Amino acid sequence: MNIRVLILLRGAPGAGKSTWIDENGLRPYALSADEIRLMYQSPELQPDGGYGIPQSNDKQVWQTLFNVLEERMKRGELTVIDATNSKTVEMNRYKTLCKEYRYRIFCVDFTSVPIETVKAQNKMRPKYKRVPDEVIDNMYARFATQKIPSGITVTKPNELDKVWYKPLDMSEYKKIHCIGDIHGCYTALREYLDGQGGMKDDELYVFVGDYLDRGIENAETLQFLLSIYEKPNVYLLEGNHEKSLYAWAHGEVGSKEFELRTRAQLESAGIDKTEVRKFYRKLGQCALYSYGEYTY
Repeated sequence: MNIRVLILLRGAPGAGKSTWIDENGLRPYALSADEIRLMYQSPELQPDGGYGIPQSNDKQVWQTLFNVLEERMKRGELTVIDATNSKTVEMNRYKTLCKEYRYRIFCVDFTSVPIETVKAQNKMRPKYKRVPDEVIDNMYARFATQKIPSGITVTKPNELDKVWYKPLDMSEYKKIHCIGDIHGCYTALREYLDGQGGMKDDELYVFVGDYLDRGIENAETLQFLLSIYEKPNVYLLEGNHEKSLYAWAHGEVGSKEFELRTRAQLESAGIDKTEVRKFYRKLGQCALYSYGEYTY
């Protein structure tokens, strides 16, 4: 699911985080620290004679989790982090990634579940997943002092609906233009807009992405978009071809198509990479709106 949202779960073992993931159909989008631990090493014998999830590989475990997470974020994938997230510094690391990849970040907070309930539910888990009561005690003490950083939207387990997009009412506009893949064909775009009497302040313009590549007027197209992207009645979405534009603006290599044709056109026109980076940060993932009695 390409929706730039990162959901952090925060709570002690036994608080119900994994159950919540399954009940909400989010298992295909979840990264679990414990599951990665078990990939590195099977349950090991504990001092009390039982078996538990090994913690000795934690450096590699977290490196793997963040490597996978970043690959998912490059693709704009919805991701849920199934971990205790008890430390502020750990959560700030996610914030940094979200800023880089333009993600909205939420924390589903399970810390209000009474500690007695958590301990009881912990005892009902498979033996290798159980933790001693003192681990839960220490974690609740940490929750009291380690705060969720500002900039992360906190929700309760029953408030998942706050994460998803909600339709905006655009009925105030006289007309809405949904403009498909331009692909560097500025003349065609200009002919359409001129045929409508030009761009008007009382009409909404939704551009659905894939602005460059394939056509021969990539620089002209981008210059036009740079001139309008801050208008309140212009909404620009990100398509897959914008990944190459992002790469170019950050000194990286884009697709073969972009490198062979589009790059030279942009550089010959003297397009400002700083302005392109600002433009890219304005690109949306979804345009969900109502117009009259219909939702689009």
